[in-house]
Amino acid sequence: DKLNHCLSSCEIANGCGKQIADALGFIKEVRDLFYGDVEWVLSWILTKEQQDDVHDIIQGGSFQDSGDDFAANLEGLECAKQSGGCECCCKKLYSD
Repeated sequence: DKLNHCLSSCEIANGCGKQIADALGFIKEVRDLFYGDVEWVLSWILTKEQQDDVHDIIQGGSFQDSGDDFAANLEGLECAKQSGGCECCCKKLYSD
């Protein structure tokens, strides 16, 4: 997941500019946080099966997940400045 965040951010920065990549990454992580909160509220009123269905649809995230994703997005912006290309740079950072 972090590799994909890095790659996406890097490729968008190279294709559309750093500001666009930064804005899109920010919007996505805020959305994930919001939906994560929605899931938490719904967990009080839905059955486990219903919660699983909701999660599959809205895919919210935790604060920790979003923080890690923000960091990977920023790494992608840095990789966009490197001459070796996005894939090489991001794989160095996030390969198993």
